Amino acid sequence: MGPKKPVSAQVGKPTREKLTLEMKKEILQKYDGGKRIADIAREYGRNPSTIGTIVAMREKILATDAAQGVTRIAKNRPAVLEEVEKLLVMWMGEKQCAGDTVTEAVICEKARALYTDLMEATARNLS
Repeated sequence: MGPKKPVSAQVGKPTREKLTLEMKKEILQKYDGGKRIADIAREYGRNPSTIGTIVAMREKILATDAAQGVTRIAKNRPAVLEEVEKLLVMWMGEKQCAGDTVTEAVICEKARALYTDLMEATARNLS
């Protein structure tokens, strides 16, 4: 008997995209607007228990200010990394609007520079 195929490779089994933080906030707005959990679940193609979990985690989701496209909220992630991601996304947007091409190496270099600057600023504020 050969090895099993991964779930995503099985025929007829579509893979689900993860709900981003923005989508979760939209779900909460719709719920606050009076929509039922079952209706929201149908709209997003999710199980009602998933929507119920999002509603139950309301405070944590609304309190989180993460970079665009984030799907998971890590507990042990330093706030500096969140700030670096936000600044990096803004910088990349500016570069794209200016028509500049941005390679992976340039992005990594900019991320390191932002991290270093933020760590130095934090150290100065603590002194």
